[in-house]
Amino acid sequence: PTEGLEKPETDDKPPGILTVGQLANILSTVTQHPEYASLIPSIAIGAFAGLRTSELSQLRWEEIDLEAGTIEVTAAKAKTRQRRIVSIPENLRAWLTPHAMKEGKTWAPNRRKLFPALLALSEIKEWPKNALRHSYASYHLAHHQDAGKTAHQLGHRDSQMLFAHYRELVRPAQAALYWQILPS
Repeated sequence: PTEGLEKPETDDKPPGILTVGQLANILSTVTQHPEYASLIPSIAIGAFAGLRTSELSQLRWEEIDLEAGTIEVTAAKAKTRQRRIVSIPENLRAWLTPHAMKEGKTWAPNRRKLFPALLALSEIKEWPKNALRHSYASYHLAHHQDAGKTAHQLGHRDSQMLFAHYRELVRPAQAALYWQILPS
């Protein structure tokens, strides 16, 4: 029945990522406006730990161990339905420590209202789907030059996905700057 039909051409575009300047601008804006402070944990975790938006929206403070430097993504919350432990880099620890709580969700309850306003205030016109996770993957891979380590942090079975989508999107010099984004 499909004989004679033309195959659609797919546009194999790289995933949308944020520049170092865009992420630094968003985080700077959110720290300058206290009404957006509740967004800091989810933005920082997405950018510097690479959790999916669906995982971030369910993450609880009880699953973050700042002392041990880990975030537990439970099987029930993971897309792959497999538990994983994600490392907390030093810059993420710096962003989370002032906002850490003993319990409760890390996701701001009023995020749907606040986030678009924050983007407008930060002069970000386009927000790619899963921009924080894709940025994390790209900058992590460029910085660490270790596909296995990056795949493990993201919860991928192997590095095939990384090579197909994230390799060479970012130069090492840009990646070094990304991991130096700290609260002022």
